Amino acid sequence: MAGGDGGLSGGGNSSGRVICTHFFRRGMLDRDLWRADLEFTFQSLSQTTVRGYQYWAIPYVRLMRRSPLAEKVMYPLAKARALEIAYQAGRRPKGSLSGKVVRLIGEPLCFLIGSVVKQKDWAPLWVEKTEATGGQS
Repeated sequence: MAGGDGGLSGGGNSSGRVICTHFFRRGMLDRDLWRADLEFTFQSLSQTTVRGYQYWAIPYVRLMRRSPLAEKVMYPLAKARALEIAYQAGRRPKGSLSGKVVRLIGEPLCFLIGSVVKQKDWAPLWVEKTEATGGQS
């Protein structure tokens, strides 16, 4: 378990938010949305929910690195959720209806998954990327 806290640390890399971190690192998600997502995860999501999210999201990030289609499918969902979270955190004047739906469906599903799986280590995602790019992440 990264950092011993349910994957909510990791030297500032992603606080366990692997999909949003992927899009942030690719310049597709701005820093304010990314930070709001990190803070929301740390403050509001249970370790069980985070564990369930990471169980499917870590392999999905690996897939997105190989498949532009997988990235195109996930981006609108991730961005909508991030916009809604930023709104809930008071960082945006307007929320996202699709973000509400993503949260309403996704967070309980992640909790259910997290109730039956073991923690995955997300930190290698960023080590792999660094090694694959010759030291640049």
